[in-house]
Amino acid sequence: MSRKPFALAFAGVVILLVAASFVRIAHTPAEPDSDALSRRLTEVDDTVGVDPDWLEAEVERIEADTDTSMGIVLIDDDDAAVTAGDVTSLAAWSTIKVPVAMAATEHCDASEEVLDTLITSTIEVSDNGSADQLWMCLAAAGGAKKLVADELAKADATATLEEAWGTSEWSLNSQARYAHYLAELSDREPDNAVLDKMVHVDKSQSWGLGALGIPFKGGWSDDTDGSWQSRQLGFGQFADKRYGISMAAISEDGSFEDTTDALDELAEALASVSPASE
Repeated sequence: MSRKPFALAFAGVVILLVAASFVRIAHTPAEPDSDALSRRLTEVDDTVGVDPDWLEAEVERIEADTDTSMGIVLIDDDDAAVTAGDVTSLAAWSTIKVPVAMAATEHCDASEEVLDTLITSTIEVSDNGSADQLWMCLAAAGGAKKLVADELAKADATATLEEAWGTSEWSLNSQARYAHYLAELSDREPDNAVLDKMVHVDKSQSWGLGALGIPFKGGWSDDTDGSWQSRQLGFGQFADKRYGISMAAISEDGSFEDTTDALDELAEALASVSPASE
């Protein structure tokens, strides 16, 4: 019997097996490119949060609508900042009452009842007399300017503190950094007395961030140049990120209403913001 057909058949099987092996090799998934994956993940992450170009456009639109100059700084959990507008620093006005009240809870020698009463009126209705008493209490405890500076330092924030505390210069960047520290503090101390007062601010002062139901504090005053300045600090979640917020509006014509209208519009824009990818 000839072995040729068998040899041919065997050779055919070998060829088929080799071909099948090549097919399997050709269809074996390649190891993922870790650099490419990292780039894709970064690109996706970049779509989360407030789009700086969008924010700048909103600020410019609102400035034109209200005849004001504005500034805003947002600082997220990664310590990254989103900024818009040309206003970068101004007097703290009543926003400084937040670190004053926080320092008072730690250092003031007063009964719990007295301290709570002073802090409530300082934050909820922005009573200057109560804030003065907290400031004097801090002065007796080791120096008001020093102790408030120590409070700000917990957030790596600073301000040029003055005995006339409302005139202390506080940049928006530093204030947003402190506001983000308060956001982190709210995780650790959900029952913190000062933070609780910041969500119960009187309705007459609840413009801007106050309309969003988030912890905040405002400050406002006319300045020596005849302008009117209004500013706020707070913290909240926007476009899937948590931010410490500082924002301000200045009316060169001295209009309180124009500044609060501007901050109303900016807060409304933040509340409706979509992720940058949309």
